[in-house]
Amino acid sequence: LAKGLASGMPIGLVTARREHMQKWPNGSHGNTYGGNPVCCAAALATLGLVQREYMGNATVVGAYLKERLVGLMEDFDCIGDVRGRGLLLGVEIVRSQAGKEAAPELGAAITRACMARGLSMNIVQLPMMGGVFRIAPPLTVSDEEIDLGLSLLKQAIETVI
Repeated sequence: LAKGLASGMPIGLVTARREHMQKWPNGSHGNTYGGNPVCCAAALATLGLVQREYMGNATVVGAYLKERLVGLMEDFDCIGDVRGRGLLLGVEIVRSQAGKEAAPELGAAITRACMARGLSMNIVQLPMMGGVFRIAPPLTVSDEEIDLGLSLLKQAIETVI
């Protein structure tokens, strides 16, 4: 693990079940950023924020986001599924909800239309599933920011279909 662990400070983390970790002799694994005391302090501060504030926000705002995305399914036949929990959700793009046939070109077009509006979207193109937008806003995101992002997404879809 790494990325946001220390709010931008360079650090890495390895996790595994105890029975797996106990098989590794001391010194058998390391990482480039392991052990820096300043980065470790930043990671502890970040984890404290996650525990005190951000997990709760992810739960509440994530439920709001999912509810709003499911509502978009009623407006747009090209949204085949909304899945996930918290602030890590997937929105599947299909030709129609009835057939659930993948629509990679439509997903790519929606991505471009989002980018033209200043909304950065990442669509994962999987051979068996077509395209799924990965929605993973920051843990600090607000309802108002969700509303803005979904407004831009809605405009992008309306432009493309």
